[in-house]
Amino acid sequence: MHLLSVISALIALGQACPMHGLPDHVAAENNIDVANLRKRGWVRPAPQKIAITNVHVFDGFEYDNQTSTVVIDGSFIGSDATNATIIDGKGATLMPGLIDNHNHPTTIADLKNLSSYGVTTTMCMSCWVATDQCESLRNQPGLTDFYSAGFSAVVPNSSHSKLAETNPAVNAPEYFIYNSSMCPGWVKDRFNTGSDYIKLVAEAYPPSMTQDEHNIIVKTAHQYGYWTMTHASTLDAYNMAIESGTDIIQHTPADEPLPDASIAKILAGGHYVTPTVNIYQYTQAATVSLGLTAEQTANLNQTVPGNVKRMYDAGIPILAGTDGSINSNGPADIYFGSSLHQELEMLNSYGVSNLDVLKAATSRAAVAYNMLDRGVIAPGMRADLLLVKGNPLVNISKTREIEKVWIAGTEYEG
Repeated sequence: MHLLSVISALIALGQACPMHGLPDHVAAENNIDVANLRKRGWVRPAPQKIAITNVHVFDGFEYDNQTSTVVIDGSFIGSDATNATIIDGKGATLMPGLIDNHNHPTTIADLKNLSSYGVTTTMCMSCWVATDQCESLRNQPGLTDFYSAGFSAVVPNSSHSKLAETNPAVNAPEYFIYNSSMCPGWVKDRFNTGSDYIKLVAEAYPPSMTQDEHNIIVKTAHQYGYWTMTHASTLDAYNMAIESGTDIIQHTPADEPLPDASIAKILAGGHYVTPTVNIYQYTQAATVSLGLTAEQTANLNQTVPGNVKRMYDAGIPILAGTDGSINSNGPADIYFGSSLHQELEMLNSYGVSNLDVLKAATSRAAVAYNMLDRGVIAPGMRADLLLVKGNPLVNISKTREIEKVWIAGTEYEG
C-alpha cells in the first residue's frame, strides 16, 4: 500500500479522538474543566536522526519483501537520511510498536516491562489505585505511552466493586454508580480527573448496572466526544454492551456460543472486540475476575475459541489485549509485555490470520482509539518501532525475537 494511502485510510476510518475529542462548546455547555483534562503533550527527546537500513518493513498493513531504509527524525518517522546515524537492520523486520488494548499497569516497573517487549502504547482499562499514582505513569520519556479509563463504572456489591474495595488507598464507594440520575455527572467527573475514555462493567451475574445506566453513560461520553469500553464475559453481558452502543467490547462470552443475531448486531453497530483470550487460560482467575460459574469455566476451552473464530470470520474487527496485571487486586499475575506476544499467538491459533493478528496490535488498534499518529510506519508518524528477527507474517512468534525497540524515537535500553 502506498504511504499516502496508509495515512488516508487511517484518517478516513477515524472519528473523534478520545484524547482530543472534546469540542470547546461542549466543554462550556457542560461545565467541563478543560484545564484539568490531560493533554497528550508527551515529552520529546533531544532531536536525533537515525537511518535503519536493510530492513523488511511491515508498515501496519502489508509486508515488503524488498529491504529498504526507515528514518527516525527526532520523535517521528522521517524521509531524509542525510547526516543520519546508520543502523544496519541485517534483513530483520521493522514493524510498528505494539499496542496492548487492555491491561492494568500501576508502576514504572510495569511500563519498563511493557517497553522491553516492544509494547509502545498501553490502554489501561481501570486504575483502582490512587489517582496520582495512575497519573505518574503518563508521559514517561522513553517508556510505553500510557492511557487510562480511570475508575470503572460499577455498582455496589458487584463482583468488580468488591475487587475495587480491596485497595485501602482508594475510597471506592464514592466512585460507584447508585442510580441512573447520577450517570451524566459521573461521566463528567471521570474526564475532569483525567480519564481518556470510559470503562463500564456488565457483570456476569447480579448485581450489575441496568441497561438504562449503560445507555446513559455511553450516550453522555459520546456527547463529550469520548470513547467507551465495556467489560462483558457472558452472552447476556455482551447483549447489554451491544444495546448500549459502546465502542469496544472487552473479553469474550465464555458461557455459551454467540448467536448469529448478536454477531449481526456487533457488525451493524460498528463495535470492536478485544477478546483477551490470554486470561481464559487461567481457569481459577477467569472464574473469579470474570464472574463465571465453575461450569462455565470448565467450558472455556471450547466456548472462547469458538466465539473468537465466529466473530473474526464474520468480519468483526479484533483487537489484541491481555488484561495484564501484577500484584494488583486481581486474582492472577498476567505478566506485562510477554503476555501480549502470547495473546497474538493464541489469537492466531484460534484462526485469526497472521496479518490480522498483527493489525490487532498495530494499525487496527490505532484506528480503534483514533490515535492517528501511530500504529503505522510512514513519514510524519510517531516513531514507535519494533525490530524483530524473521517474518511474523510467516511465523507469528517471531514478534518475540526482539532486536531493538524505539518509543517516540528513543531507543529503549532498560
